[in-house]
Amino acid sequence: MGQLCAKCAQLLYDLVLSVRTFSSNLVQDVKECLTQIRDCSCLKQMKAEDRQLYKPTLREEVIAQEFLQHIERAV
Repeated sequence: MGQLCAKCAQLLYDLVLSVRTFSSNLVQDVKECLTQIRDCSCLKQMKAEDRQLYKPTLREEVIAQEFLQHIERAV
C-alpha cells in the first residue's frame, strides 16, 4: 500500500482531531451531568442509608476507576 496524498492525510488528521474533541466533550458532558444529579436537592432530601441502594464491591470500584482512567488517557 502506498502513501496517502496530502489531501487524504489532511482529511485523516482532521478526522482524528474531531474524534478526540468529541471524546473529550463526551467525557466532560457525562461528568457535568453526574455532578448536577449528585447536587440536586431531590437526593439531599433522602437519608444517606435510603440513598445507598447498592454498595459496589472493591473489585467493581477498582474496575470502574481503571475504566475512567482509560477514558481520560484516550482523550
